[in-house]
Amino acid sequence: MTDLRTIARTAAGIFGGTPRVVKFSDESEAHSVEILSCTPSPRPGLISYSTIGMSAFDNDTVIGPRQLRVEVVGIAADSTTAFSGGLSTCAFNLAHDRFQIQPKRVFPRVFEGYGQDVTTPHALIWYPFGWAGDFEPLVGDETHIEWLMAIPITDAEFTFFGANDADALIDVFEANDIDLYDLMRASAV
Repeated sequence: MTDLRTIARTAAGIFGGTPRVVKFSDESEAHSVEILSCTPSPRPGLISYSTIGMSAFDNDTVIGPRQLRVEVVGIAADSTTAFSGGLSTCAFNLAHDRFQIQPKRVFPRVFEGYGQDVTTPHALIWYPFGWAGDFEPLVGDETHIEWLMAIPITDAEFTFFGANDADALIDVFEANDIDLYDLMRASAV
């Protein structure tokens, strides 16, 4: 298993900025995950985030002889207080076997309940973008760790996703030049 320092250094190296790590535990305190934040990153007014240790939770997928594990990254406006908690909820959904994480899925209601009312409570899981560097997999003897991105979406966008698919929703975002880093934004649909 890749150690937590390697995961943190990898993410911080791509993010740049000043790093900070906060530990989150689930309600039973049986599982924990750390969330790295780097500010300002990727530009002033934004904060980059990454789970550190989500890859310890089984994703029930293999690549050859290795288990496929995931760390989740994201970007939010620096006025946002709910993003790091939302990433921890994504990790605990995986830890509690509620969801398997892979691109083009949605984790519902992960950004709610962290001290800030948001218009984008759901997380669309996508491929990382927005940084100058790319997230390369971390491959060990037993695990293959991929990096995925959580994009906050509204209730209406979640409904649109269910009726269409993730690619169609991303097309709507691109056509409307949506600020995907604003958890208080208006819906694109």
